[in-house]
Amino acid sequence: MFKKLFLAILIITLAFFIYACNQSDDPDIEVPDITDIIDDIDDQASIEDLEFSSFFNDEVKKDIIIEINQDQWDTLNDEMNDYYDQFGNYRTDAYAKADMYYRSSEYDETYKIENVGIRSKGNTSRVILEDEQGNLNKSHFKISFHEDFDQDEYDIYDDRTLFAVEELEMKYNRNNDPTYINEKFSFDLFNDFGVIAPKATLSNLYLKIGDQTYYYGLYTVFEPIDKLFLEKRFDEDNRDGDLYKSLWQGFQPASLQANYSDQEMGLKDESINYRPTYDLKNNKKTSQHEALIEFIDQLKNWDKEEFDTQIESVFDVDQFLKLLALGVLIGNPDDYRAMANNYYFYQEEDRLLWHMIPYDYDHSFGIGWNPTGDYTISGDIITWYNINATLLNVETYDHPLSDRILSNEAFLNQYKSYLSQLLDQDNGLFRYQRYETAYLQAKALYEDDLNQASPFDQPQFGLRDIQNYFTEKTNSVNQQLD
Repeated sequence: MFKKLFLAILIITLAFFIYACNQSDDPDIEVPDITDIIDDIDDQASIEDLEFSSFFNDEVKKDIIIEINQDQWDTLNDEMNDYYDQFGNYRTDAYAKADMYYRSSEYDETYKIENVGIRSKGNTSRVILEDEQGNLNKSHFKISFHEDFDQDEYDIYDDRTLFAVEELEMKYNRNNDPTYINEKFSFDLFNDFGVIAPKATLSNLYLKIGDQTYYYGLYTVFEPIDKLFLEKRFDEDNRDGDLYKSLWQGFQPASLQANYSDQEMGLKDESINYRPTYDLKNNKKTSQHEALIEFIDQLKNWDKEEFDTQIESVFDVDQFLKLLALGVLIGNPDDYRAMANNYYFYQEEDRLLWHMIPYDYDHSFGIGWNPTGDYTISGDIITWYNINATLLNVETYDHPLSDRILSNEAFLNQYKSYLSQLLDQDNGLFRYQRYETAYLQAKALYEDDLNQASPFDQPQFGLRDIQNYFTEKTNSVNQQLD
């Protein structure tokens, strides 16, 4: 009950805040004219030249333009309203048909991709696209390159990719982070430290709705965690195992405790608003969740000796220790160790080894939700604040994977060693100088665009107090390590 009340208050507050931010003081405000951009397109064959590494290259400035006719936009908006009337939220997965244009500082041409799908995305952050007064709301979006809007063209679009992905996930700067790089830099850290994690980059987003063009601002764009993600990271024998998206949403936290109900493990069905805690994303016709059930049973039933000697044979402990160390430094209160939330869980097909994959780090580096005031800076590096116990109003709440692993002295020492490596003042990845370099690069590419007239207020670039965050976090962790 507390969780539902908490989410309801959060949704209402966020919706009011976004609505207020979207009101323009000037009813005659001009919007950017992108007619020349859309007219200057290259032929379709050249789309094959757009590579994964090029798109996720942060040295390249990117513009994504979505052109959607008014009927498609209105239909999508109506479907979201209808879904809200039925279920009390806007989380329909319905797509509208649009065209996409892409240009970057790496190429001379603008590329057109016809018949893409666009929809809103998000959990508590999802709002209606356009209100009854005609005001647009800032929204997260998913862009799909393989939607089938015409059965006659199924073979054309079913497996279509762009930048070697089938979809792009786009998030606006909902925490008003003036650096614009917090979440992107978080995933840079994971990738640079050898943690299996999605790539992220920045891009401007324009929407041309009917005859009117709107600059939605600077977005963070993510590689989706799906079958193509697995193909890029695992060999041929290990890329077809079970993949779960693990979230605290309709039921209880994704803690990997053994007290789950049958409904918490399954296949999402948004048509009836069913969203399991452990949402299977592949092998939907063959898997009965046997592997995940077995792993959760092992976490519960192995005694200490069995756990200490067997856990590395079924779970990638080393990467998990790296993930935990970075989680403490990044200061995200909404991951597994804190909220039992926001991760993917994947088992290799042949080796049967499980991996935790990080997801959703917009609360980071002192920006965003901070449930205790000092959680992100001075939290204990081993027994961090138990947010779930507070939210669920219980004395304690177990997170068995992190609790049991850090109770092993060898694993604990390795975890501390990773913290020390990350904080090394000469070569460590967690240094203010690296963050500042990434910030200045983004600022140089996109600062001028943020001054464009638009229906949305765009935070101007600024480093805020980020250097102080790095200093205080480094001091706090080093003192605890000493």
